[in-house]
Amino acid sequence: MPSIFKKIPENSKICIYGTGETGIFAKLLLDFIRDDIKVICYLDSFKSGKLNGLDIIKVDDIDSIKNQFDLIFICSNFSDEIEGFLKSKGILNFKSMKFIDYSILRGYVKDQILNELYIKKPVKDYIEEALDFKQKNTVCGKHLLINTMQKSGTQFLLEILTELTGYKRLSYIDSKNFFDYRTEEYYYPEMVDNYDNDIIADCWHRNATYYNMSLIKKFNFKTVLLVRNIFDIIPSFREYLLSKKDYFYFSYLKDYDFYNLSAEQQHDIVIKTHLGWLFEIYVSWYKARHTHGLDVMFVTYDDLVDNTEQTIQKISEYYELDKTANQIAKTINYVNNLKSKKKELNFNKGLKGRGKTLLTDKQKQFIMNFSKPYVNIDFRLLGIHSDSKLLK
Repeated sequence: MPSIFKKIPENSKICIYGTGETGIFAKLLLDFIRDDIKVICYLDSFKSGKLNGLDIIKVDDIDSIKNQFDLIFICSNFSDEIEGFLKSKGILNFKSMKFIDYSILRGYVKDQILNELYIKKPVKDYIEEALDFKQKNTVCGKHLLINTMQKSGTQFLLEILTELTGYKRLSYIDSKNFFDYRTEEYYYPEMVDNYDNDIIADCWHRNATYYNMSLIKKFNFKTVLLVRNIFDIIPSFREYLLSKKDYFYFSYLKDYDFYNLSAEQQHDIVIKTHLGWLFEIYVSWYKARHTHGLDVMFVTYDDLVDNTEQTIQKISEYYELDKTANQIAKTINYVNNLKSKKKELNFNKGLKGRGKTLLTDKQKQFIMNFSKPYVNIDFRLLGIHSDSKLLK
């Protein structure tokens, strides 16, 4: 369990500051592993009401319960501001969870006691109660979703939109499984937690599964899918893996002795191990739009690089952001100036058309043949004609 849970004195009466996912999970876990502790209420900076059978008390009204608790347990990303406020009120008996505690908490709840918790009360019931509360007492925020193919300028686009909008940026991937890129489901609890916020959610190479599509509709997301010529993705992905030599981004590359092979052999391995993944992302979103009627805007890497202002203007209009051409130009200029400071924003290795020269004819043909079994899918955005020929 998170070590901070062990530090709470026995038989304490506590208030949980935070009505989001972490506060809900903290209460859930305390009920299970520390039955000597009594949670008397939730505290919140802005709202009051009920959650999971407990009162939510606005922190401005904390004097009304000042003598009823032994400790305030802060479960919020704004712990520094909350601590400062509590100190200003003369309250010093508090403990704050930090990022590592959040990660451990999620993992502990999900992996170690989930089955037993379901005997008492399903975790999903707590999450649904939190969503129900927010739907009844708040207004759904503006939700922008960015899903991307690999090596397609993800960071560049996210940096521009974050700067342009000022929205809160989140990654809707379970932080515990952040590096498991085969985990397909968006992280529902965090969506609930940010129901009433204006946010930009990046979901990092996820498929449009039925589960994810239902969440997109449920939380009123508008979705941009960033795609790229698939022949250019391969060499860029190879170079990315080379930069992670000591990290072994995908463990099985070590078994191939990947880093001691020739460039052609490395391209072969990337193609054979990642091509299906790349096609799955594109095909799932293509079907989501054309078969299931999901509102998705497809944006190409080449347009983002070659016609940045026009592309961002179109994205802005799609998201109904009401931004002027001058605002967009200033934002792009600002982000371009960051390129020298942020390595992940650098396009030097992302030049278009590289795949035509760096991949062999056999490799290019293998990629084109891979598209043939897909019926009624237009792969032109990936650089493949409908007759499986390489676009000029």
